[in-house]
Amino acid sequence: MCASYNPSIEHDFYSLKFEKPGHVYIFNNRKFNTGLNIREGSEKDVQRLFEIFDELNFDVECYIDKTAKQIRTYIRKMSKEIDYSDSGCILIFIMSHGNEDKIFGTDGEEVYLSSFIDPFTTVKSLKDKPKLFFFNACRGDEMTPTHDHDGDDDDEYKASIHLNELSKTPIVADIAFFFSTTANYYSIRECENGSWYIQILCDVIDKYKTKKDLLQIMTKVNDLVKKKEGKDKKGRLVKMHPTFTSQLGKEFYFTLPKNVNFYKSIILIQNVSC
Repeated sequence: MCASYNPSIEHDFYSLKFEKPGHVYIFNNRKFNTGLNIREGSEKDVQRLFEIFDELNFDVECYIDKTAKQIRTYIRKMSKEIDYSDSGCILIFIMSHGNEDKIFGTDGEEVYLSSFIDPFTTVKSLKDKPKLFFFNACRGDEMTPTHDHDGDDDDEYKASIHLNELSKTPIVADIAFFFSTTANYYSIRECENGSWYIQILCDVIDKYKTKKDLLQIMTKVNDLVKKKEGKDKKGRLVKMHPTFTSQLGKEFYFTLPKNVNFYKSIILIQNVSC
């Protein structure tokens, strides 16, 4: 059996052979002008994300402590005024206080998650390119329960896993949403070390960037966050579990493996003999 490389066959992974592998936009609200608490430790998440993606040669921009109006203005500029023809993808990290399908600006005004997503779905220079959105925020006021939780029927109802990620999520191709926690539950952050989700995400990307595709990486993140334990101010056990929804059509790698045999879709069986 003989196999040979055939460049005419369509690849089953997204190409990053551009001037820049991708653009990374990081929104982090730490201090608020309202009664919302300071998100202590979130600055460590920003620093870690910047270091990881800068090392990968992505174009990284950080937006710190922005009001709802400022956030919408930046999103409008990113989706209307920037040409992504020389970029392979975009990644947007949204980190703030939140609830359900929205986050809060530093002024306490709500910004729906769809406000981040919708503008990028029609950007022509991002056609057929991954558009990845990471939300690191609380999605409710419940603490994620464990299997040994002893509660009443109402608690059991609240403990159910909700997978209806966004009430206003557009159904489009080449897009994925990643959440630090499941719907209705808290997202956990440590003042000294940063948030569980972002720190573990960066660890896994750093370890597997040349070995696993994005969805494999995010599945590993889910598993590691699931296993992590902590205690709240009252000494009670706290847990959390991330979730994601993918509408990607191909595999996505932060750094493509160099072994050509890896690219299954470009191997053509030419001759078969016994």
